[in-house]
Amino acid sequence: MKRESRQAYRSSNPAKRAVVNALAVEGVEKEVYVNGMDHPTVAVVFTIPEAAKALGKTPLTLKRWISDDLIPPPVLIDTTCGYKHYSRGELMIILELLTQYSKDYTYIVANDNPFVHSVWQKLEHYRRTQI
Repeated sequence: MKRESRQAYRSSNPAKRAVVNALAVEGVEKEVYVNGMDHPTVAVVFTIPEAAKALGKTPLTLKRWISDDLIPPPVLIDTTCGYKHYSRGELMIILELLTQYSKDYTYIVANDNPFVHSVWQKLEHYRRTQI
């Protein structure tokens, strides 16, 4: 049996992708801090389940990406309950990269070093300059 190329398969079987250029849900404005910050700040943030919903993914998928080091874990800490959150800006970066990546692939694999490296690099830069 002859196997068709990945590109030919994708052309004849278009994937139904939920990723678009906007977050699916809005975050909540909360007072948060990062370890080493001298005072808390107010930001629009998302817990992991909220972030997953905003990206059009399941919480299990997002947790697996974090545990497999495909994306960095959240660093913003809620001052009231201590939960960790992603900022809206961080999710917009992840969404932008996922949108670009999903044009060619339907899921992220751990050995896709260029994609994983770009996510880590852009989020670290954002965190250094914006948080």
